[in-house]
Amino acid sequence: MRKNKILISFSFISTILFVLLLGNIVYALLFGKALFEIPILFGIIVIHSFLLFNGILFSEVKLKDLMPNTDLKTYLIIIGFYIGTMLVVAICFGILYFLGFPPDSYKTQDRIQEAGFMAIFFAVIVAPFSEELFFRAFLVKKTGLVASAIIFMLFHISYGSIYQLLATFIFGISLGVLYKKRGINHSILLHFMINFISLSATFLMRYFYLF
Repeated sequence: MRKNKILISFSFISTILFVLLLGNIVYALLFGKALFEIPILFGIIVIHSFLLFNGILFSEVKLKDLMPNTDLKTYLIIIGFYIGTMLVVAICFGILYFLGFPPDSYKTQDRIQEAGFMAIFFAVIVAPFSEELFFRAFLVKKTGLVASAIIFMLFHISYGSIYQLLATFIFGISLGVLYKKRGINHSILLHFMINFISLSATFLMRYFYLF
């Protein structure tokens, strides 16, 4: 009972901070200037605290559900989902380009560069847990697969990139399907793989001046 009270308190505090942060972002999008400046790291911590505490509070996930399977079949399934997801992303990117939308993924890459090493830590270590607990374990059951993927996409609107928002929607669908078929531990591992490979590629290509 005490643990539930503590969790509710953290969820309540993180939600208030998140609403204030979201209001500041919306105001900045509407009027071109934020109400108050927020350090990137603080904003990232608030967002993931909101997702993590509310994901734990409102989902029915237990600690044992988060433990990954170590058999070969699990990793083959996750790799297969990753390859299939990235093929769909590549096809959709090609369609966008054919329709006349110029590639704008550099906007997301610039934001990642601004955040630096901490972006890697939160994206690779924290996000697979916090986002899967909230968007999959909680929202998929409450809103359905497609709606949860749309909310997942809108949650990343600060990317400022049409291409990356589309990719995030596709990721949301893929992660949701894997969650429904194999469980939260599988979707966490896929999320980890997507973020780790994407961020590693971004930093390596920037390091070698490939874009």
